[in-house]
Amino acid sequence: MSSKPPFGFNVAGCASGNFGEALVLRNTIRVLLDGGYSVAVRNFDTGDSRSGQDRTYEQLYIRSPRSQPYAVNLFGFNPPTFAHLVEREWLTIPFERRINVMLPAWELDLLPPSWTEVFEAMDVVLASSSFVADTIRRALPDVPLMRVYTAVYLPDDIERNRARWGLGEDEIVFFSAFDVTSDMRRKNPWAGIKAFQAAFPTSGHATAETATSVRSGVPVRLLVKLSNAGVDRSYDYLVDELRAMASADPRITLIDEQLSYRDVLSLYASSDVFVSLHRAEGLGLVLMEAMSLGKPVIATAYSGSMDFTTPENSALVDFELVPVEALHHDYQDEQTGGGARWAEPSIASATDWMVRLAEDPGLRASLGAKAALDMEARREAHKAGDAFRQLREFAKTYDLDGEQHRRKARQLRAMRRAAVLQVPPRLLRQTEGRLRQIAARARAKYRLLRKRA
Repeated sequence: MSSKPPFGFNVAGCASGNFGEALVLRNTIRVLLDGGYSVAVRNFDTGDSRSGQDRTYEQLYIRSPRSQPYAVNLFGFNPPTFAHLVEREWLTIPFERRINVMLPAWELDLLPPSWTEVFEAMDVVLASSSFVADTIRRALPDVPLMRVYTAVYLPDDIERNRARWGLGEDEIVFFSAFDVTSDMRRKNPWAGIKAFQAAFPTSGHATAETATSVRSGVPVRLLVKLSNAGVDRSYDYLVDELRAMASADPRITLIDEQLSYRDVLSLYASSDVFVSLHRAEGLGLVLMEAMSLGKPVIATAYSGSMDFTTPENSALVDFELVPVEALHHDYQDEQTGGGARWAEPSIASATDWMVRLAEDPGLRASLGAKAALDMEARREAHKAGDAFRQLREFAKTYDLDGEQHRRKARQLRAMRRAAVLQVPPRLLRQTEGRLRQIAARARAKYRLLRKRA
């Protein structure tokens, strides 16, 4: 029997990507290293322009696919991506005698039934928000689940630079940012535009230079940053719809050029208020980034972002729950089984907050200051790494030779073989189980015959 591998983390995921899941993975690696844990990184390429954007931990990349030396496999992606990984690299993943852990990202109140098989095969599942934890517990109450803090870490020298972005010093600038591939209907940028135009109506002949708030005479502007536009062509018509809506108002600017992370943060720093009228968030990294820079945020009071947005640090927007209508494959009824709901933010509530924040610099300052303090406290909690200490304690008592782990490893092996044989994993496991039963009966019969002889 092989010896038990040393405690440490084989982190698998899109470590070089420019999207939320990749940022969470890099921040997790950061905390593990700061905590003194050994880490090896298996970087996976998304096959499009989203990968290769950040090589911070390239020195930790595993060069040989079979070299996963540590006791914990930490998979930083969702079950569909995991299934693709198993299919593509089925021979090179040592599931046996490893504690297999998944850190998923999820945004709806229902878990897709197709995900349950992968979660059930994990020794531990990590949840990055109470919203995600509650969703998993409702679907799989017996799966070992641990809460893990997630935070953002920004460079210290991000500066406000309005001239660079063509912004006037006297303007009140609202800013919104989202990843097109994260489902535009979930991110809901149209609501921000509608609220902005309702808050600050024009006389119909305004220009970018002259348009002001009719209520107070304060110049206002809305910036909308799109990331990864064009990666998934199924969203093109929605991007075009957003462009048409924005182009009708000279105070609204859409930015879809590829920017570095530092440049995006400079946009945050150059704005006054961040707006996220999302319909659901598993966590809400963009909100954390804006709050870390001391910006007040107008945000839908629903889902994962409620872990850190409060009435004391944010402008929380009312909502009602409505059936999910999404383009993203995993959000559709065929995957969730139907019945999933998400928030429809109130335009009137968001409009009221925009007016209040535009006209009250003291309110902007107090919300932003509290937001920055709360994000610093969250970073400290993240650095403490409680979940990873729990995993270390779990590893001390978890029997890698015991039936529980062996059963889960068999499930993962079945997925691996099914990927090659193109057979559903559950059917393959059932077949293998029957064969084991037949073999056991044959051995028992052989022993009985020998005893009688």
